[in-house]
Amino acid sequence: MKQRHDWLNLGLGSWVLVFPWVLKLSHGHDVATWGTALLGATLITLAAPVVLAPKAWEQVTTIGLGFILLVSPWVLDFSGQTAPTASAVIVGALVVALGASTLERNSVRFRGQRLRRRSY
Repeated sequence: MKQRHDWLNLGLGSWVLVFPWVLKLSHGHDVATWGTALLGATLITLAAPVVLAPKAWEQVTTIGLGFILLVSPWVLDFSGQTAPTASAVIVGALVVALGASTLERNSVRFRGQRLRRRSY
């Protein structure tokens, strides 16, 4: 069975992709809507291959996207809307935590991948 964390990241990315419309962020916040949806699409794009074969760089990138999602309400100027802000902050924190947990759990395997590549 594949790692539960990776499947959760895939689900969280899917939520981030649609939450601007579900939580009605789109009213007058086009940049925020599309920026948040782009973050969700990127999370999905990174999470899908990780489910099959995790790589360290994908986990680090996912953690970075989680941090971006955490600050997105203030950067994209939708912090005045409670539900979208809470969703972005909570999902961002979960993505960071899941990515860090997966990275730490697989650190031995990732080091082995790096060492095998250098030996060629």
